[in-house]
Amino acid sequence: MQEKSGTTALYCRLSRDDELVGESNSITNQKSLLERYAFEHGYYDYEFYVDDGISGVTFARPDFMRMMTDVERGKICRILVKDMSRFGRNATIVGQYIDYILPKHNVQLISVNDNIDTFNLKHNEDLLFFRNWFNEMYARDISNKERKSIRAKGESGKRTTTNPIYGYRKDPANKDNWLIDEEAAGVVHKIFELFDNGMGVTAIARLLHDEGIKTPTAYKGKIKPDSIAEADPCLWGETTITSILSKQEYCGDTVNFRTERRSFKDKKIIYHGDDEVMIFENTHSAIIDRELFARAKERLDRRQKIRMETEPAFFENVLFCYDCKSRMYIQRRTTKRNNGNAYQCSGCRKRLKSCTTHYVNENYLKSEVLSQIQAVIRKYQENALQFRKEQKSKIRKRFTIRIEQAKLRMKQISNELEEISRMRIIAFEEKTRGTIDNHTFRELMVSYDAKKSHLEAEYSELEKIAEEYLTTMNGAEAFFRFISRYSEPSEPLDKNLMNTFIQRIEVHERDEESGKCNRIDIYFRFIGLL
Repeated sequence: MQEKSGTTALYCRLSRDDELVGESNSITNQKSLLERYAFEHGYYDYEFYVDDGISGVTFARPDFMRMMTDVERGKICRILVKDMSRFGRNATIVGQYIDYILPKHNVQLISVNDNIDTFNLKHNEDLLFFRNWFNEMYARDISNKERKSIRAKGESGKRTTTNPIYGYRKDPANKDNWLIDEEAAGVVHKIFELFDNGMGVTAIARLLHDEGIKTPTAYKGKIKPDSIAEADPCLWGETTITSILSKQEYCGDTVNFRTERRSFKDKKIIYHGDDEVMIFENTHSAIIDRELFARAKERLDRRQKIRMETEPAFFENVLFCYDCKSRMYIQRRTTKRNNGNAYQCSGCRKRLKSCTTHYVNENYLKSEVLSQIQAVIRKYQENALQFRKEQKSKIRKRFTIRIEQAKLRMKQISNELEEISRMRIIAFEEKTRGTIDNHTFRELMVSYDAKKSHLEAEYSELEKIAEEYLTTMNGAEAFFRFISRYSEPSEPLDKNLMNTFIQRIEVHERDEESGKCNRIDIYFRFIGLL
């Protein structure tokens, strides 16, 4: 394969496990080694890509992904790594990069210490395979040892968590001991006291925000760039308050094995039940006394039970804020006059979006929805033929753009499926020649089949747009027939009738100056907004 001109990528990676090996794997050492190699071989146009503190098992590394984006753009002609373990520790995925992805872009991969060059493998193909396999086995072995170590540590009563929870700090003299962080502990105690005095989690979150108290994430200085927390470090959420109220650690206890990860390749978190959690009492200073924590837990459990037993809101799943498109949450109130339920924008309520309350009374909503349903029925009765014609024309216009976009994407998917078929043939030929073993071949086939299934599923979904168009047209006809059976629905509004007619309701903010009630937009099933 002929080399091409372009930038040489010098890729360095270091994880916490690699740091245990010593200085030889340090980022500084990797940079020095790769830079010297590039200079000696005349690769003067080079750029560093560095992932520090990230495992080689995952390929979702910021600079690795940036490097591969540059590969796809044709910017990079070769990649230099200290050894193959720096590139990655998942043999199957590394094999895909070496055998298919990098050759597709005519990109050379050089592992300096392993003396491997993908443009000149010759007799090193078997060595490359075993290198990648041993690198994965190393990651698997480290993971298993860590799991056993954490299990033994947790069962002995020591904490399995690395960092103290909000309200505590590490003891400089003993990293396994927690000391009370007086400032944060004061906030924790305040949250428990407010909750014990009857204040809800939403109200507590707002109070802390208004008082300018930083969230636990902001307090620890771990805010992610361009996040909501960066824009407002005092934006407390209901989930954060509930999490604090649920932590028995504030009573001075150690709680282990709440969660675990599925495997060293799958980082998904699994939550354990109470029977799998281990609790060791009085292991550090308490911030909250047990009686206060017990009352908080009882109230949280009661809230959860009430939430599960309460009858669903009348406008559940159909009511949204017009401005930020968030769901409208019910505020249940029973007054002497009648049901005083109302709805409020969840984006504003949780302060996750810059929005206003859009507060609207449930009885007003029922009246407006019933009125608009009656108006649609009257309009249909006045001129059924004209009404049908107008609504069908709107549906055609709405689907035309979607169908054109679907056709374009379907063509792209067809090309990708052809490429997968070609790669499957190549893999089979490689297996026949004995350059890949049966285990690797099976894993590649599983990977290709998974991607093929994903693309075929997407293709099927796109095909359904045409079917959806016909379904919507037929649904509109059914809607017209349904309307024709009604004259004037009687009050009060029936929920089943509302759900039959209505797909979505969006609530505008009330104009305080004019004193008018909220305007609402009602999207009828199949025919949309009138």
